[in-house]
Amino acid sequence: MSVRHTKIVCTLGPASSGRAVLADMIRSGMDVARVNMSHGTHTSHARTIRLVRSLAEQLGRTVGIMADLQGPKLRTGVMQAGGVDLQEGASITLDLNPEPGTESRIPIQAEEFFRMVVKSDRFVIDDGLLELAILDIAGTVMRAEVIHGGLLRDNKGINLLNDRTAVSPLTDKDRVDLEFAVQQEADWIALSFVQGPENVAEVKGLMYGLLPAGSMPIPVMSKIEKPGAVTAIDDIMALSDGIMVARGDLGIETGPERVPLIQKDLIRRCNLAGMPVVTATQMLESMMHNPRPSRAEASDVANAVIDGTDCIMLSGETAMGRDPAHVIRTMASIVTAVENEFATPPLRSASDADDPAEGIADSVARSTVHLVDAVGASAILTPTASGGTARNLSRFRPSVPIVALTPNPRVRSMLTVHHGIQSLPAEDHDTSDEVIQDAIDRALDSGLVEEGDRVVITAGTVIGQSGMTNMITVRSASRPLFKGVGQGSKRVMGSCVQLAEILHNGIIDPQDCILVAPKFTPECIEFASHSLGLITGCSAETVAAMLPEGCTHDWLAIYGAVGDFSRAAECRTLIMDTITGRVFDLAQVRNI
Repeated sequence: MSVRHTKIVCTLGPASSGRAVLADMIRSGMDVARVNMSHGTHTSHARTIRLVRSLAEQLGRTVGIMADLQGPKLRTGVMQAGGVDLQEGASITLDLNPEPGTESRIPIQAEEFFRMVVKSDRFVIDDGLLELAILDIAGTVMRAEVIHGGLLRDNKGINLLNDRTAVSPLTDKDRVDLEFAVQQEADWIALSFVQGPENVAEVKGLMYGLLPAGSMPIPVMSKIEKPGAVTAIDDIMALSDGIMVARGDLGIETGPERVPLIQKDLIRRCNLAGMPVVTATQMLESMMHNPRPSRAEASDVANAVIDGTDCIMLSGETAMGRDPAHVIRTMASIVTAVENEFATPPLRSASDADDPAEGIADSVARSTVHLVDAVGASAILTPTASGGTARNLSRFRPSVPIVALTPNPRVRSMLTVHHGIQSLPAEDHDTSDEVIQDAIDRALDSGLVEEGDRVVITAGTVIGQSGMTNMITVRSASRPLFKGVGQGSKRVMGSCVQLAEILHNGIIDPQDCILVAPKFTPECIEFASHSLGLITGCSAETVAAMLPEGCTHDWLAIYGAVGDFSRAAECRTLIMDTITGRVFDLAQVRNI
């Protein structure tokens, strides 16, 4: 079965706000919905978040919510109707006057812009299409020369071509938006224009004060889009939970020739650290208007996958494009084709290097991935409380899906950015045997594994406690022949004998047999008392009522068994597990 490992993050916007479009996007492969706080209102964002979560639940999918804070984005103001054509060599005034701009004056929305530059600095507008050089500054009035001209329309972004500034990436608007994101229980916070680790610490400190006591912290994804962030990447990663290679502003401020090199380096660093990394901006931008991507865009997506990125992100393509779901399907098809050809990412060997300081959980994760290849498993099943086991496994890039099973919906949503992880709901159980069988049942129900597949299961012997992963087992993904209520606490294997066979041929030596009786009758009593075990559709109370007065029994049994009793006639040997109340045909699990 082909399961896509690289995740797809989709930006929501006017083109993707309707119920039908969002449902189609989820069906097409959207793993994470990015809510861009630079646009829209809290009311509209809250509606969209509710809708995404409701549709995902209806469609049986887990879709994460990423709230992307705007940061101190510098923008021009409103220009004259139709925009203004700036001529190369012209002298232009820039100020805070909100009146519409003209050929000789550009309004600026942010006062701090005038404090962030000095004479002779250059800056670009509208993703680098326009470039100006500062001639002089007097307070909040600036005179600049147009180096590269063109049409300037309303509210275009400004990028400084210097890296001297060290302002907080959190504006007053961001603080309000962060509080909203916490209230909405966003699964990830994307922090724009990170310059150093202190920026990550600031947003985490604010969230700590906003979150209810004892609640799960929201992970922070640092967006790398400034040269200073590239320089301080080790310190930033030490405090971050994820990294986004935000290639738009990064390309403007560092130069387009450096972006591919920075992208590869950041992905490599994140892979080795076991940290999720998102590659973003202009991946399939031509599909905002065209039905097919350019060859260069397809290669861009493919190379990010080969590099080892956890996620690839769509921006305007899904926020404002002509057909968001079609773009997602196109991206998914490119990813699947590449992953089928490059099953083992090239960085896996680097992350497999022996580390004497490695803990038990990491060692188990590494060994699990090696075992998958050795036994030919089709999936890794990992019951997990906090998601830590699944994240550790993702670090080692197994060639098969990692199926994370957890009762915590927040954990499932947070795992949506991690390479190769598919999350499923689970229930709390008291024993590891129950946890393992529940994991197998749910993986089969989801279609992620098929009947008879080998699976490697890794979990903790201390149930429900995070950081306790210390067990690996290989099982066959088999559905039980019967399910019921077990009596006893053993797992036994014996020959299958049906009640009808006993009544027809007479009593046989029951010592190595398991009796299968859809309805318990008095004829069963003698055989059951000497057999390995009993499987019956009757309840324990019904069986007890048939026993002679005062007689007690302590045989192993599965009561209230539900299943196809006619199939038992085809079984030679049964495995009866009274701990989980399940019965298996040995022929189903022989491939372990």
